[in-house]
Amino acid sequence: MDGCVAYEDYTITIQPLPTANIAGPTPVCGGTSGHIYSIQNLQNGGGAPTYSWTFNSNPGGVASFPGATNGPTVVVNYSNPGGPTSVVLQCVVTGSAPTSCVSEPILYNITVNPTPAAPSISGNSGGGPSYLGAGQTYTYSIGGPAGGITTLNITNGTASQTTLAGPFPQNVNITWGTAGGGNINAVSTFNNCTGPATNFP
Repeated sequence: MDGCVAYEDYTITIQPLPTANIAGPTPVCGGTSGHIYSIQNLQNGGGAPTYSWTFNSNPGGVASFPGATNGPTVVVNYSNPGGPTSVVLQCVVTGSAPTSCVSEPILYNITVNPTPAAPSISGNSGGGPSYLGAGQTYTYSIGGPAGGITTLNITNGTASQTTLAGPFPQNVNITWGTAGGGNINAVSTFNNCTGPATNFP
């Protein structure tokens, strides 16, 4: 041996990972659809990156994808949960040449609030033989969601209160006006999610 050592240089190029963030609506109401989420501020993605959307956390399967999950935007539908639910949307971006690197999971937290049911109303409906007298006051029991409110709109009458907070049910006194038709319209809201109306009678 002559005691000589040969060396060879090998250059390694380290490419940066794609980075981005997700934009879209939160909080959302249960039982709604067509919510659009998109990748924003993508860096190091190359000219034609690819995308893979999933749910990192989806309790009870409350969220679903009705369509494709391989583009820069995705549509999400939500079923109606029994209470406020946290969903974590996830996207992984694979960069194209010259990077061709895979991003860390990009996460986005979404709060899904339940949409309340139509509130219950019980009391004298004015049907025979219990007709309502003009100018007379009657008591009605009004339902609503725990932690939410129920709003009343009275036709041809006045109510002791029209905005009700729990606990439910609550009694409301309504004095009916002149002879003719009267109506109670009630709508419940929870965390800015409004349910269907109840009309009584």
